[in-house]
Amino acid sequence: MTKNKEVEAQQELPYWEKEEPLSIRRGAFEIDYYDQSGMLNLRMTYVDEKNKIRTKPGVNIKKEYLQDNFKQLETLKTIFNKWYQEAKEKQAEDA
Repeated sequence: MTKNKEVEAQQELPYWEKEEPLSIRRGAFEIDYYDQSGMLNLRMTYVDEKNKIRTKPGVNIKKEYLQDNFKQLETLKTIFNKWYQEAKEKQAEDA
């Protein structure tokens, strides 16, 4: 395969195959952040009746969509800042 063909093939791949995400797994909550692609994937897992870990349908947030809808981005910022402050206060209490 020529170099140009390799580049074209790479460009056609979905972002989750082109890029290694920053992944955080904690309990039943999973986060995958693809910086170059501007994608944030949030999912929950559960244990099924056969004791296998399954992933529930999640949400994929695209940076450009939020940046085009500033009110939504601002609302998420407010929510996450509030949750962050609450968690920080709880950590301080538990220390």
